[in-house]
Amino acid sequence: MGGRTLDATTAGDRVEPVRDRSPGHKTGRSFLPTPTRRRRVPRGYESVDGIILTEPRIEAIRKELQAILKVAQLECDGQAVEVDGFRLREIADWADYPTSLSDIFWHLSSVCNFSCEFCYEKGNPADLPIQNMPRMATHEEIVTRLRHYDPRSGRGIFSLRTAINEPFANPRAIDYLRLMREKAPDELISFVTNGSYLTEEVVKGLGDLQPLFFNLSIYSVDPYVRRTVLRDRKGDTAVRAVELLAQHRIPFMTNLVMWPSIPFSDMENTIAHVAENRAAVVRVCLGGNSRYLPGDWEDFRIADYWPKVVAEVERIRDRYPIPILIEPNSFVRRDTEAVVDGVIRDSPADLAGIRRGDRIHSVNGVAIGSRMQLISELRRGAKNMFRPPGVVGMTAQVHSRGRETVLLGVRRDGVDRTYTLERHDPRSIGTYPYGQISSFDDFVLGLIVTDTLRYSSLKSARRILEHRKARRALVLTSELILPILRYMIDKTGAFAGFDVHVRVAENRYFGGNINIGDLLVVEDFVHAIGQFVEETGDTPDLVLIPASPFATSPWVRDLTGKPWTDIERLTGVPVEIVECSPLVF
Repeated sequence: MGGRTLDATTAGDRVEPVRDRSPGHKTGRSFLPTPTRRRRVPRGYESVDGIILTEPRIEAIRKELQAILKVAQLECDGQAVEVDGFRLREIADWADYPTSLSDIFWHLSSVCNFSCEFCYEKGNPADLPIQNMPRMATHEEIVTRLRHYDPRSGRGIFSLRTAINEPFANPRAIDYLRLMREKAPDELISFVTNGSYLTEEVVKGLGDLQPLFFNLSIYSVDPYVRRTVLRDRKGDTAVRAVELLAQHRIPFMTNLVMWPSIPFSDMENTIAHVAENRAAVVRVCLGGNSRYLPGDWEDFRIADYWPKVVAEVERIRDRYPIPILIEPNSFVRRDTEAVVDGVIRDSPADLAGIRRGDRIHSVNGVAIGSRMQLISELRRGAKNMFRPPGVVGMTAQVHSRGRETVLLGVRRDGVDRTYTLERHDPRSIGTYPYGQISSFDDFVLGLIVTDTLRYSSLKSARRILEHRKARRALVLTSELILPILRYMIDKTGAFAGFDVHVRVAENRYFGGNINIGDLLVVEDFVHAIGQFVEETGDTPDLVLIPASPFATSPWVRDLTGKPWTDIERLTGVPVEIVECSPLVF
């Protein structure tokens, strides 16, 4: 980007490394990128592939220009002009996209200096529309994005969807964070980093730029695992970064991916290390692979492996004073009960004696019937928060430090207790990490409660059935969500009076052992409908599908860029979308 313009280009075939010749920075050849394909994009331009999901009108412009170029030769001063890209004239006209400082920070780099054996980017299908070559944002791009960003409305220039990145691979990352902090001094900035660039100098710089909260994907503390599974070439920098973050009181959470080549002993050692240095939360991610992931994974059976990981987490969980979550949580929590999943150390909830497994049955006198109702009551008054791509997790709106007293009704072992908690209890505010995250709405009182389906989604589904007068309907969901959905239907009788069939739409597009609803695409739903009609010999009056697989695009498109309306067009069966939030992706 430069000035009032944004560049875009069609993709070529030849491979060339991206070279950023800013001071002290080596060429792109020094990085170890993980994308499954390479596309040549001239420096200063963006690949249209990475914009299709967020701003499909750019793709429409490209198609129109390509159609014109098939029948006309453009010229300038009588000389033929070969066109390989185009420039938007007034970028301000395109600055109405939901965004944040976190999203702008995401654009710094699409380079990753690791090459993890389990990296899902390696398993992306070749036709997935994503900017899939290593690139560094130009200074002009970041400055332009900041110029057109309005912190009050949370609007700015549309995002570029890139392969998962390491933002600190950009040597000017701290400089750009300072510019962002000038733009919005109090806005929370969140991101994902593997920690390999978090030297003492960088961490010290981060300490002056709070509020920050980020996901430190350390994965392992074992040198052999880091060298052979993660392909980490930067020694123990990431492991030492955990201690530096604690010294400078910068709050963070940690991700671990459990994978067949990572021993359980390493998982516990890593949890022990981050717990000792007061990470806010540890998230143990259950690994899986698409059919495109390089390597021989045919014998990787998640039906066998995932329960073993869960059992190991349960075995060691109580040894460490840190919330340990399992993701996807829907694999282990197949109900909607308002149960506490973890408590932040030294938080008001911790000091009061609230424990993991306690059931919250009331908040300030309001009866609580589900986890999502509990989350809503705890965050009451919070504004909606745009969560940047790739930053899934525990960060949300930052609130003022006004006095907030909450009365909780808690049931433990059949006995009811009442607790009065002060969100900014002086005994907790001076502690790390709660003192730094007490104003984040996902950490109210230090309670960790994972999300799930909302009962309001079932109510919406019933209203749609009534409005469409559909007597026989097909509801499509994912393998992971099916048990929870059946639990909710049985509990509420939501579809009483209707002939409703609930089926799983398989993740055929990604294949392998992927079973996540947020990764379903149009062709998966089309196949599921066809399979249902073939098996039953009948066509439903209406098909209901979840909105979450289309939530990554404000244009309600799936990960391949196709609109959900294509499902009805391709099957001839009426389809409606039911609002629900992404739970995993």
